[in-house]
Amino acid sequence: MHEASRRMLSVLLRRLDGMDAQKEVTLIAATNRRTDLDSALLSRFDVRVHFAAPEAAGRSQIFGLYAKHLAAAELSRLGDAAVGLSGRDILDVCRQAERRWVCTRLRSKASTDELPPLEQYEEALRRRLETSGEREDGAGGAGRPPQRPPFAGPGGVGLGPGGLSTPN
Repeated sequence: MHEASRRMLSVLLRRLDGMDAQKEVTLIAATNRRTDLDSALLSRFDVRVHFAAPEAAGRSQIFGLYAKHLAAAELSRLGDAAVGLSGRDILDVCRQAERRWVCTRLRSKASTDELPPLEQYEEALRRRLETSGEREDGAGGAGRPPQRPPFAGPGGVGLGPGGLSTPN
């Protein structure tokens, strides 16, 4: 960890410790990169909730939010192929597909009025899955099923009642 990062973490930890006196304050934090978080920071949170990566149908719906011009069957195809990706990952795939499509159209001096075809999204997805083997949130990437995080119980849900886990 760089010195600047250490100092920033130290300030954050002190501020979090100071919040204990403020009973009317609830702090909620979220990350897709749990493994990047410092253990001292994680220990400051009393409750953790784990949201598993979406299933194929959910991934298809997320693709539909960003690639509205694609047919339902095309969205389903993308959702089936995007095993282990989060909503943020899918957004990144769609943005990458659209950027590459625009660049291709501009280079060929073709109209940019056309929307990217399914193949453009599939190529962006393929690239993402190839590079997601080192995913930070435990998802397998590259067609492998997501792995449960160490604090997850059956089905990937955090231990304890209601999917919550409480650190020791």
